Amino acid sequence: MFNQRTASLVLAVIILILPILVFLLVALGVGMSISDTLTALSEQLVSRRHNPIISSLLGFFPFTLMLIILWAHRRLGGSQVLNSRLMLGGAIPIILVLLWANFEFWPTFLPDRSSPEFPHGLELLIGPVFFAPIALLAGMSLVRIAWGKPK
Repeated sequence: MFNQRTASLVLAVIILILPILVFLLVALGVGMSISDTLTALSEQLVSRRHNPIISSLLGFFPFTLMLIILWAHRRLGGSQVLNSRLMLGGAIPIILVLLWANFEFWPTFLPDRSSPEFPHGLELLIGPVFFAPIALLAGMSLVRIAWGKPK
């Protein structure tokens, strides 16, 4: 079983590569060839707008919030078992919100790579910064209610 530090590192890597993987899946799903997909990805990684790495970095906001909550819980006398459950209860909603935001945006952007109209693109900002922390707190609260204090 992973300890909490290893699980944190695995979650950080997942958050970092998730937008890139979604970009690749959507690009291949809309009929782009592998070479066109890799070209589009390399162009997006150096662009100033709609960069998948920026979306990844925004995903670290709820991740950092989760680590602060877990640290405070542990310092206030919470058990390691409940801390691990809380981490899982917070990590799953973060990943789901990031998946939703990326799967919501990239299909409207690809294959022609033209910027969609105004409301599109905001999900890459609103998802990690607004919805993910709310989902994180809801997931951790459900874990706390379901398992409470282990005996």
